[in-house]
Amino acid sequence: MNLLKHISLLLLITAFIAGCAPGQPITPDPTVSHADQVGGYTDLVDALAKLGATISSEGELSQPFFSVPGKVIKVNGADVQTYEYPSESARKAESSQITPQGSFPTTMVTWIDQPNFWAKGRMIVLYVGQDAEVKALLSQVMGDPIVEGDIPAVVPPL
Repeated sequence: MNLLKHISLLLLITAFIAGCAPGQPITPDPTVSHADQVGGYTDLVDALAKLGATISSEGELSQPFFSVPGKVIKVNGADVQTYEYPSESARKAESSQITPQGSFPTTMVTWIDQPNFWAKGRMIVLYVGQDAEVKALLSQVMGDPIVEGDIPAVVPPL
């Protein structure tokens, strides 16, 4: 019976995540009570919303430096990339590869602004920017950033 409950919960969570179309506001789950309980994407979104952030789903993406696909959310209008791993050990294996400058041993990255990385549980969160409010919200949920990379000397044209 326990297995059936776990499968039902997994299907419910999957349906919730799949139902978040790009630009669609995300409402918090009242069952998530503390920001320190972030285990995955849904927990992250709920914790940010409970802090008063305006959150919307913006779709999926992939980055060559991460082995899992990511999801983009807007946090108070700023794009934030989220990467959920199947286990904390898998996340740690990848987050340990991020250099203090915000680069990777196997991939050359040219940032358009300051790369900021957080890692907690099964999640890596990436915010490229300097908005103090967005960084503070992410830090309240994810803890201190593991990397606050270099600010590019010259911002590439968009």
